[in-house]
Amino acid sequence: MKNKVFHKAEPILRTLQQAGYEAYIVGGAVRDFLVGRPIGDIDITTSATPEQVMNLFSKVVPIGIKHGTVAVLQKGEPYEITTYRTEGNYSDHRHPDNVDFVDSIQTDLARRDFTINAIAMDMQGDIVDPFHGRTDIKNRLIQTVGPPKDRFKEDPLRMMRAIRFVSQLGFQLEGKTLIGLSECAHWLDKMAVERIKVEFEKMWAGSFLDQALPIIEQTEIDRYIPVFREKKGRFQKLVPASIQPLAYIYESIALFVLLDSNISIETWTNKWKCSKKEKSNVKRLVQAVQMLEKDGLTNWLVYNLDRNLYTSLVRIVTILKPHCSVTEEDIKAIWGSLPLRNRRELAISGTDLLTFFPVRTKGAWIGRYLQMVERMVVMGDLKNEKTEIKEWVTKWNPPEMT
Repeated sequence: MKNKVFHKAEPILRTLQQAGYEAYIVGGAVRDFLVGRPIGDIDITTSATPEQVMNLFSKVVPIGIKHGTVAVLQKGEPYEITTYRTEGNYSDHRHPDNVDFVDSIQTDLARRDFTINAIAMDMQGDIVDPFHGRTDIKNRLIQTVGPPKDRFKEDPLRMMRAIRFVSQLGFQLEGKTLIGLSECAHWLDKMAVERIKVEFEKMWAGSFLDQALPIIEQTEIDRYIPVFREKKGRFQKLVPASIQPLAYIYESIALFVLLDSNISIETWTNKWKCSKKEKSNVKRLVQAVQMLEKDGLTNWLVYNLDRNLYTSLVRIVTILKPHCSVTEEDIKAIWGSLPLRNRRELAISGTDLLTFFPVRTKGAWIGRYLQMVERMVVMGDLKNEKTEIKEWVTKWNPPEMT
């Protein structure tokens, strides 16, 4: 095969073909190959039934055998292999109620969402493209295979996927497909928030985000996604002109919290079903931006910011304050010069404070004083030495006896 990534899947295709079955790489991998983008997971479609596939390979996981899909492990990497099929109704608007295996690649491609994803390529690099997906790639168009309403009714999440592809590829929505989004947007009410969240996050990370965002309000899809459904038409008004891609859902939520303080972090993160880690990241980023606006890029800000959030902070600040010159290198330089990296490195402990003030008993004052000393040391106003800290606390800042 011409592409090195596809070359890794060649033994699987060869095994299927030598056994008398048809086999093609299909979907997103072929699309991205033709577009010239990095290729992710490689999916394979075949005329072999799941049982026949399982008989051909030694390491197989029946991940979706009900719908014709198994995963074959090749040199430690999984490759999903799905039998050619047609699909029945989608009662749950996600999975087909039933599937029927067929022996035609063209019939299988007819069930797919968009023409650019309904392209197959065999081991020799020959293309099967019955719905002219390559033409749409050339013309930079996204359109459904068949009537948009049919495809969106089967799985309304495809509407979010369409917008996500605009953001990732910079393509335009074909006219009927765009109208279909407007007419079918209400079906997103049937979608689990977790599924919408995945597409929303990928959309925000796209290089052509600025082309995708207006579509959300234009088609009124914002009326059916968390938080924005209550804001009724304010989605695009909240988005600043300086918008740039954001890599994670917690970055986009932090941005909107900073743009509109009327909705709390808790409301945003709860409605978007965020994990504890995502909630924590939102809080840390919001706090860091607020500290930056108040005091600039200080030791204390960097000390309190998780190192994994440095890039996130820069991305958000670049949007909110385009002329601000904060860089990841600036943050790392401050981190490298900090006199303290965490509270465990502090030269005193709560026990030491009790010895400094033997008449005091344990209480909340210990935590307050440790934080006060911690901040003074981090900011460079106090050396991290026990004797100096003791003198500073006992002579100049003794705790009140109340």
